[in-house]
Amino acid sequence: MKNFEKNIDLFDAYLEGTLTTEEQTAFAKRLESDSDFNKEFNVYQSIIKGVIKEENNQIKLAAKELIQSKKTQSKNTKLIDMSNQTNKPASGRRFFLIAASFLLLAGAFYLFTSNSSQALDLNQVMADNYTKESPFTNDKLDALASSGFAKGTESDSAAMADYKGLTPEELEAKRLAEQYRVDTLTNGLMYFKKAKWADAKKMLYKYTERYAEPIADYQSALYHYAKSAMNNGDYQVAAESFNRFLEQSQDNAINQEAQYELALCNLHINTKDAKDLLDKIAGNNGHKHQDSAKGLLTIL
Repeated sequence: MKNFEKNIDLFDAYLEGTLTTEEQTAFAKRLESDSDFNKEFNVYQSIIKGVIKEENNQIKLAAKELIQSKKTQSKNTKLIDMSNQTNKPASGRRFFLIAASFLLLAGAFYLFTSNSSQALDLNQVMADNYTKESPFTNDKLDALASSGFAKGTESDSAAMADYKGLTPEELEAKRLAEQYRVDTLTNGLMYFKKAKWADAKKMLYKYTERYAEPIADYQSALYHYAKSAMNNGDYQVAAESFNRFLEQSQDNAINQEAQYELALCNLHINTKDAKDLLDKIAGNNGHKHQDSAKGLLTIL
């Protein structure tokens, strides 16, 4: 609620219909994309509805003044001077209504803080529902280690079937280029295995930008790149990479991991997208993370 005071005038302008068409569109989009802004607006609407029945614009203004006031008042400070009752016949009623609006505001603040605290504790959510390591890393490293073409072993002839007719020098150049490709991917996965997320992210990004084939190696690099970014706190980059991976991967086991991890990334970016994806996972009886998705939906 740290921006609540700053947003009051904007809320008023929207409710009073004084925003331009462009400003109304921007306001509506922000309500959809910014969960905190949405909750602040709902709180303010509740405050206004609670006081406008009694005092209309006067109480609305009083509530705003109470919210925006930065002065610390002691418990004994009188909000309204009641000494001159003849000149202020409605002062007692006004005092009551202002006090009521203040209590309503305090209650709204409490509810907002209470309801938001769990959603804001994303570190705990991640600790309870996410594993930084991948069950697919070791299998891929083993496959790369047995690559005959990259190692220059007896199986070179089979791996080099498409390069017949090349001179020995050209063949060696091809072998070295392939060795460099495999080493780049291997090093990226080794960094990942050692939990060096920033180094893994850098190396795997280099691979995905340079190589699109073999497709299996590219997809493995892209998946681990997304997880490296996620583990490094780069949730926007991770989400974009998981989406790219899911658009082309046909491996159901890895897809389920990527889909669930994308939902967790979206918790840091767009709560609505996260809920939509978690709802999809929760409705899939064959999904590995169905139960976890259902559990997360109960606290969002």
